[in-house]
Amino acid sequence: MNRLFGLGNPPAYGVPAEDELPAGEKPSTNADGSLYISLPKKDGVMQQTCMYTSCRAIVRPTAKQHAFELVVSNTDEDDAASSVYPSDSVFAIEQSARFECADTQCGWSDRTTKRYSLDFDDASAASKFFDALATALFEAIHSREPRPDEEGDMRQLVSGQKAERPSEILVTSGELLRVSGELFNFNTTNDTFETIIPSVVVTINSAIAKEDRSRAYMMSVFQEDTGDAVFECEVNNDMNAQFYARTLSMVWMLNRFDEADTETQECDSNNQVCLSIVVESAEDFVSMRNQYSVCLFEVNHQASMEDLKLKEYDREYIIQSERDDVEPMEIEESGEEDEDRRVLEDERPQSRAGGLDENDGMANSQLAVSASSDRTFVVRGNQMGVFQTGDDGAKFKTTVRFKDPSGNGRSFLPSNILLHEQDKSMLVLDSQDPTKMMRMDLERGEIVDTWSGPLTKNTPVHAVHRVAKYSNLTDTKEFVGLNKNQLLRMDPRTREFIVQSKKYAASTRAKLGCVATTGSGHLAVASENGDVRLYDQIGKNAKTHLPGLGDNIIGIDVSEDGKYILATTAKYLVIINTVVQAESQHSGFLKSMGKHKPAPRKLVIKPEDIHKNRMGEINFTPAHFNTGSSLERSIVTSTGPFIVTWNFRSVKLGKLHNYNITRYMDNIVADDFAYNDDGRIVVTLPNDVTVARKR
Repeated sequence: MNRLFGLGNPPAYGVPAEDELPAGEKPSTNADGSLYISLPKKDGVMQQTCMYTSCRAIVRPTAKQHAFELVVSNTDEDDAASSVYPSDSVFAIEQSARFECADTQCGWSDRTTKRYSLDFDDASAASKFFDALATALFEAIHSREPRPDEEGDMRQLVSGQKAERPSEILVTSGELLRVSGELFNFNTTNDTFETIIPSVVVTINSAIAKEDRSRAYMMSVFQEDTGDAVFECEVNNDMNAQFYARTLSMVWMLNRFDEADTETQECDSNNQVCLSIVVESAEDFVSMRNQYSVCLFEVNHQASMEDLKLKEYDREYIIQSERDDVEPMEIEESGEEDEDRRVLEDERPQSRAGGLDENDGMANSQLAVSASSDRTFVVRGNQMGVFQTGDDGAKFKTTVRFKDPSGNGRSFLPSNILLHEQDKSMLVLDSQDPTKMMRMDLERGEIVDTWSGPLTKNTPVHAVHRVAKYSNLTDTKEFVGLNKNQLLRMDPRTREFIVQSKKYAASTRAKLGCVATTGSGHLAVASENGDVRLYDQIGKNAKTHLPGLGDNIIGIDVSEDGKYILATTAKYLVIINTVVQAESQHSGFLKSMGKHKPAPRKLVIKPEDIHKNRMGEINFTPAHFNTGSSLERSIVTSTGPFIVTWNFRSVKLGKLHNYNITRYMDNIVADDFAYNDDGRIVVTLPNDVTVARKR
């Protein structure tokens, strides 16, 4: 194979022989030539680099109807053995690739905007290849085969004066970082990092796309002795980068075939490698970590720190988010076992819950676990399954349908549910009418109250939450709601209904997304921008504004005492200590934290664990603390078919990778702890419900 990736080529990406194709299917027209990729030089200027001096290109169908891919294979065996590039490169044939073919040259972009060029050896073979490519692209766009009279339209799809050069697409604006180090690849066979290039130069360059003027940063790696480009990747969350101060290293994931049509997570994981750079000095390491932090923040915000007018202490707060050498949040107590475990266990449901029709065209979507009974509620389309969950698993009990009594019994799809009034009621939002809120009597299985129109001032509500963390265990009628620009406190017993409100002007782009409350009713509100606002009550300004890292927060939880916030993004979790570590020791819910904000802790899956366990793209579900009368001890979330639990005590001690991973047979929709039992986790799959024991 090649010394950069050190892995065998996945059979799915090789060019198939005729007897490997489906019946009646023949290989598409192929052509021979040379493949080039454009990469930045040390000075940031784009230059073409030859990937394959001799290669064969073929257009072939995928398993998906009317979908094709372009496969380019290195045919020079001597070159393939020593090349840093994979033997086969696969690209999805789609309109966004911007194919441009003329004479004997074909150019296109992949999904990360890298530009490639094929120079063919024979004009006749190139012309036939262009026809095959045009036909495939036509089918991809129109989801049908072309008619004979559409031949001209097909060729127009790939016609061009000449293939665009990357320098014409991307404007680089200078080098931001240059460090020297050693490049390693993670070997899953022996769980070690192995040297692949002993001396490399790593640079980070700023760039702007001409087409949409979007902000971008590229990390490039060059061989130090020759200056030859090894590879480059765009700085973004897909890297899952981690920095380790003890070893002066950066570890990240690299997708070998970003261009492939990876419809399944398993396929996606086949395309990933785990790489590491170990730099030469602590000074270089800190420079690399800090520059990466700034670039990632600015890419996510599509604005510079200067443009966002961040204060100096807020800049430091953001830069510190990538540190692993953090101070403990609490003093370690002796006599308690604390081990770092990252064990992947193949877990199957103890028993099928039953009661779900897998052929109804619907899938489970939401989960609510009762704290006052053994009942669990799972939303599935316009109905809800009720399950009994205990140590012996989950058992289906009954089905409740969501019907709007004010709409002639119309069935509807709920966008949000919340257990209420000692878990005997449920607040329900209608996905088609955000100005309407309803209450379901769970003992009757019917909607009994509807609040909308003049009563609510037609205020849209996108999410509801409790007025205090465990107020669902009481008979309180009040609840909290929010929309993009407004935070509300509602009391159905009053004439006003909306008794408190905090509204932001549209120009502030608050983009409020989710809310959580402490045991005393203080509120943490997260936004799509990634920032978090802390309130002592609704109606007043936030006491503390915690700047976001630029990623949408899809879920937020708070410890009962309000000391810790747990925020979830698609790629990572964030733990924030709200107690100011100063003489006053005050809470950020009661007084501004200002320059005393503690550094946020990012919780991620280590890149080597992602690679070893074939986890594919990380896409977390909203994380939760365990609930009950005891202190928070655990965190649970999921990604794909994997349940991930963190030891929260270890996290507070600065041990950010003390987690367990458990694999299921299907992707996980939602998960949450059973009340007063952090060893029992209710897990919702698309067509099943089960109970897992935390190990």
